[in-house]
Amino acid sequence: MKICALSDLHGHLPEVPECDVVCIAGDLSPMYEQTRSGVAMAPWFLKNFADWLNSLKCEKIIGIAGNHDFIAQNSNLFMHGLTGLAPKWVYLEDETYEHRGFKFHGTPWQPPFYDWAFNLPEEELRKKFDLIPHDLDVLISHGPPLGYGDLTTRGQNAGSRELLKACAEKKPKHLICGHIHPARGEYEAGPVTVHNCSVVDERCKLVHEPVTITLEEKETA
Repeated sequence: MKICALSDLHGHLPEVPECDVVCIAGDLSPMYEQTRSGVAMAPWFLKNFADWLNSLKCEKIIGIAGNHDFIAQNSNLFMHGLTGLAPKWVYLEDETYEHRGFKFHGTPWQPPFYDWAFNLPEEELRKKFDLIPHDLDVLISHGPPLGYGDLTTRGQNAGSRELLKACAEKKPKHLICGHIHPARGEYEAGPVTVHNCSVVDERCKLVHEPVTITLEEKETA
């Protein structure tokens, strides 16, 4: 299975190569008119984003929200409802989805980062990450685990300690994330390959292409 992974769209709708599954690790919303209600973003999601989703050449598009997606924090029903306009869209918020025998789990939460959406202290993050199943092929989280793909331009590690623990315990094969734009890259965190797939730079300018990840097809009985 060929996966194209990207994160931190911030309103950009980039070209994505033909693949089996597209995974989007949050921060979908444009930077303009950012409000706590997120209501101003609804027309963009219903038209621009939905049209873009329908243009992608793939079987499924599995996405989560990020810290700029207040519209998702206030209404995950809205995000799930986009499937009515874009049938390939699958929204995950602490949920698991299986496609062609591969299991995906999505979670939007991260440690407090300014005063944005989906922020929780580490002790509360633990409860969210306890929902991650063991037999997982791909974990999609907005924020990275502590020490892997989380280094800011100020030299600080902004990742989650509890997410790192969850990765060590649950052992997903791949973790797709973003959030910390300058830390884009691939990292090995024990048994887990961490892909920070941010497509924008610190100024939210589109500068990167999606990351391609290949999963070996599973044998069927």
